[in-house]
Amino acid sequence: MSRRLVQAVLAASAFAMFGGAGTADAKFRCSEGFQQNSSGEFASPFCETEYLAQVARSYGDHVTANQIRASFSLELQVCRLIGNDNRVSHICERYLPPHEHDRCTILPC
Repeated sequence: MSRRLVQAVLAASAFAMFGGAGTADAKFRCSEGFQQNSSGEFASPFCETEYLAQVARSYGDHVTANQIRASFSLELQVCRLIGNDNRVSHICERYLPPHEHDRCTILPC
């Protein structure tokens, strides 16, 4: 047997033993940017990106969550376009300039 064939068989065996086991349980369940599990909901970057793409599509932007995850500049661009929407403002707050009323809490106005 060739070395490549042995490596391929070993990789397939490892995937079958470890990678393929429990894949149905490993799927993320998201709801409006929060990941759901048996304990409740919590913020996760994966679900936030899914929700950001969903909201962007509601504005007519043809973007997917995978595209946003692959490109920091695309996430920045999407947040600058729709980041003031209350549904995603908490996701995009790091990309947007501070609001005028936030400045007054640090500096006298």
